[in-house]
Amino acid sequence: MKKQMKTSQETSQAHDQLVAESRKIASLIVGLHREMAVDFINTHKLTCRVIKEDGHSLVTTRDYNSQRINLVVEGDLVQEAHVG
Repeated sequence: MKKQMKTSQETSQAHDQLVAESRKIASLIVGLHREMAVDFINTHKLTCRVIKEDGHSLVTTRDYNSQRINLVVEGDLVQEAHVG
């Protein structure tokens, strides 16, 4: 049996769903301690990175990844979380 390839519309819809799920996870971790947030992200099979810590921007790549959460951390608390 031949496996059918996904259409571009199906691929776009799947991507949109991944982004929506990642955004939901990002919204749930704001206010959590960093370690708890990272554990929560990892249990949902996503990755994360700290892009700003205690007011200092960190060096990052400019690539976009819909399955990665970018974290802004103050002290030990997540202040912001964005997909990317």
